[in-house]
Amino acid sequence: MKIYSANIQQILDSDKLSPYFLVMIELASGTIYHTSTPMDITISGLGVFSADNALMSIDSPRLSTVVDREVYKLTYSDNNFAFRALFETGIIGTPVTVYVGFYNTLDIELGGALPGQPLENIEDLVIAYKGFVDSHGHATDVEDQVTAVIECSSPMASLDLVKPFYTSRDSLRQLNSQDSSFDDVYNGSKAINLLWGKK
Repeated sequence: MKIYSANIQQILDSDKLSPYFLVMIELASGTIYHTSTPMDITISGLGVFSADNALMSIDSPRLSTVVDREVYKLTYSDNNFAFRALFETGIIGTPVTVYVGFYNTLDIELGGALPGQPLENIEDLVIAYKGFVDSHGHATDVEDQVTAVIECSSPMASLDLVKPFYTSRDSLRQLNSQDSSFDDVYNGSKAINLLWGKK
């Protein structure tokens, strides 16, 4: 169960949600800090997140049906190909963290934020995604708008996913008819009698 700060819990209980996103890309040459808010935002313990970016959208995390990994896309408007140099330096494997923060939608001051202002305390942020850059590229839509897409993934995202795997001769044959790894185990097993209780 996810535990939220008291401030976030108050906002969640009010059902008046207004989220914002913070993107942190940790390059070898320095960390990129971007925010979806219209103004720069300073998070103590993290840094200053710049609003001067072309962040268009952040996909929600989802489980891929091909492999068990969480996929997350960051899309930037990039008509001037500003991300080209970044892509050419090689950012595959770069750590990326996306936080969700909230505006104070209550009528009272909350966590030092006035009504309508974003909460800027690190404890009031929720990690939406933490992983690594998996791929990147540019795309052009029908209106000749160029976007830079950074796809991130976390190969460890499904560790808490419970999948029963039956290791019997017949169950493995259903996966691969040529698999004979459990034949000897099956042939060598026999019924045994166990004594129960005191002798």
